[in-house]
Amino acid sequence: MTTSSSIGEDANSFTETIQSIPEILSALSDVLSTPLGWLIVLGLFLWLIVNKDFSHLFDLAERKKKNQLRDIETYVTNKDAACDDSMSVIKDFRDAYYFKVATGIYAEQKLRESLIELHRITSNTISWVDIRRAISFILVDENKNIKVRDFNWFEKFSYYYNFFVAFLFGFTAILVLIALLVSASKGTQQIFFWIVSLLFCFCVAVYSLAQNWPIESAKKIKKELKK
Repeated sequence: MTTSSSIGEDANSFTETIQSIPEILSALSDVLSTPLGWLIVLGLFLWLIVNKDFSHLFDLAERKKKNQLRDIETYVTNKDAACDDSMSVIKDFRDAYYFKVATGIYAEQKLRESLIELHRITSNTISWVDIRRAISFILVDENKNIKVRDFNWFEKFSYYYNFFVAFLFGFTAILVLIALLVSASKGTQQIFFWIVSLLFCFCVAVYSLAQNWPIESAKKIKKELKK
């Protein structure tokens, strides 16, 4: 008797849940009928993405790298079995790995020592983030002196082109936002179109500006080195 009663309660609960779905969809449709509703839903969606832990997707590669590093540490500490000729190379590889973990830059001994010295003499204005961004423009001579190479014509063109694109899409994003706010007909599909267009223009503008960060950092380092 108890079992039959439990099954009946579960069936009623399931039926009530099914019947409530249209009400939930209707409420969601009402929320999405306004620009503010779309912004709230998109904000919640972005919040879920940002706070979602995707680290497990990279566990395999990370474990492989850690196993490789553990083998290197074992080899280096076993002086009887280690080869003297290759010991310096292996130690340099190990140090380069830890240096990359700390700074985001993979650098062998010569470049690593020069970068450390560069940061030491410019740490009041130049961060490791600046150095990492500008690494493709940094050169080291035979005396371990660092200089920032000149930008070629394509890099100069790209620099100003990125500013132009950022301005163009940023201005377009402002126009889209104004159109969204003053639009007389605000159907769900139209609001969705305006919101997507706004986010697209904003993202393109930010992305274009980000493309200039390496050159901006290189200019900053070059200015400090001249001092």
